[in-house]
Amino acid sequence: MDNREILTRFKDGTLGRQQAVELLTEGAGPPPPPVPLTARPEPAALRTTPAGYAVIGIAGRYPHAGDLDAFRRLLHTGPDAPVTPPPGRLIDERGRTGHYLDRVADFDPDFFRLTAREAALTDPQERLFLEVAWQVMEDAGYTGARLDALVGADGEPRSVGVYTAVSSCDYALLAAELWADGHRAMPRSGHGNVAHPLSALLDLRGPNWSVDTADSSFLVALHQAIGALESGECAAALVGAVELRLHPSRQFPGAGEGVGVLLLKPLDRARADGDTVHAVIRSSAVGRTGRAGSTGPAHRTERTGHAGPGGQTRNPGEDRLVRRALAAAAIDADTVTVLETPDSAARTTGRAGAATGVAALTRAVLRLGEEAGRDASAPHRAVVTAGSETGTRACVVVEACPARPAARPRTETDPSTGRPPTEHGDDRGALELILLSAPTPGHLAATARRLADWLGAGRAPDLPALAHALRTGRAALPCRLAVTARSHPELAELLTDFAAGAPGDRAGRRLRVADLRTAPADPLLLDEAPETRAYLSALWRAGRLEQLAGLWTGGVDVTRTAEAADGREPGPRSVPPRSALLPRPLWLGRDTEADVEPPT
Repeated sequence: MDNREILTRFKDGTLGRQQAVELLTEGAGPPPPPVPLTARPEPAALRTTPAGYAVIGIAGRYPHAGDLDAFRRLLHTGPDAPVTPPPGRLIDERGRTGHYLDRVADFDPDFFRLTAREAALTDPQERLFLEVAWQVMEDAGYTGARLDALVGADGEPRSVGVYTAVSSCDYALLAAELWADGHRAMPRSGHGNVAHPLSALLDLRGPNWSVDTADSSFLVALHQAIGALESGECAAALVGAVELRLHPSRQFPGAGEGVGVLLLKPLDRARADGDTVHAVIRSSAVGRTGRAGSTGPAHRTERTGHAGPGGQTRNPGEDRLVRRALAAAAIDADTVTVLETPDSAARTTGRAGAATGVAALTRAVLRLGEEAGRDASAPHRAVVTAGSETGTRACVVVEACPARPAARPRTETDPSTGRPPTEHGDDRGALELILLSAPTPGHLAATARRLADWLGAGRAPDLPALAHALRTGRAALPCRLAVTARSHPELAELLTDFAAGAPGDRAGRRLRVADLRTAPADPLLLDEAPETRAYLSALWRAGRLEQLAGLWTGGVDVTRTAEAADGREPGPRSVPPRSALLPRPLWLGRDTEADVEPPT
């Protein structure tokens, strides 16, 4: 048997890998018997852990729902009727109706450190994922000093893996069609680009994967992320999916779009760190139906569902996959209260391709949260499935987060009175240092205004908890604001005046602002001196807020000390409003020819 025959038999599966290697390297001996085609297939891959993995961050944008609050309302009211693609999109001459995202051309390049031209040459799918992934990391409090505490098994900080599900590149098709009109600038293509910008922006050092298994892409990416967490390859994992149907060839009746992202972390570690736990992933399984799933048109899953009445799967192979996942989590099928499939997800998002799984899982998380809120006496569990009739299937078992006793209220002692402060509006509270930063002065003003509005709405936690969340969970960017205040009303007034461009007389030295965009990085080499950290720690211990505010606006990151992170009571951390984005339309064509002036 010559080398060609060996390789042919290895390719068609009648020769094992080890046998092929031995024959190719030794070149002698009788040929081994063919592997029977009726051999029993290996069981589907499983991922499970006794405690589970906590969903500590979740966000998304879906048709008719710009955030998860709106998406939750769709679960009760039902989606709007399918419509033609929004204005500005190319559409099929037959006027395909479906479920589409609005304003997909809008993006904030300055926040993400891109020029306007770079942003216009970036696939909108990549831009959407970057925006939503940043929101998830910021909500969870992992864009600043707390990110350094995510240490992998090898001791590497910022050990966060990024797993993306994407199966299309319509933007590259649109750019190719513009080539005939003389536009020579071409966007980057390739699914691998989607995960990299966030990792570069936040200096994340875990694995980066991009997955394309059609409708099951997100659940397969989630399965891989759990495997990385189990093996210690990363301390946390960001998993997301995005689907945009920008080219008319991929628009069809009932087509859908969406982007969603989750942040995962081992449950015990999440609880110890005070993370908000939205749900718990108990197990996952991935498999395929074998030859039975190898026939039929490859696009069929986009046009028809595979779930029967009541959402029950009618494919025996998928039923086996569900049973395997439930067994891996040691869960009885009778205790499952929620089943989410591509058909159920399509009711709110349409047929959303690679984003099918994240839409289904998000629906499950929201529904479980509502069930647990109504009845906390029993566990609430969901099974989420996704997969095409011709490819890989995946299943995830999710559980509502078990209720935990509420953390006792924080009692901060006021040095001037020796007593704890009373209500939020009591000016006798201890002085707190509020640190904000942004990429431009415009972003800083918008973020300050958003925080002031939130304070005025009465939804904010006590001031020490808010100060702690901001200084430990947010990135240190070049435009900085430091405010000292004793109460919510005082802080809201100072922030409102600053955002309006007219800080009042009351501000005095209690409000400092600096634009460090053109300043040299670390001109005094303080970050290189080991004594700097000890000095900052001493300032935090002594409560020298004025000095810390001056250093912050002078370019020193005063948040990266253990003392800056001290003071949080046990229990979930506070979640301040997100940093403000200032998006504007950027698209192929004129925006790729020359840079557009950024806002100031």
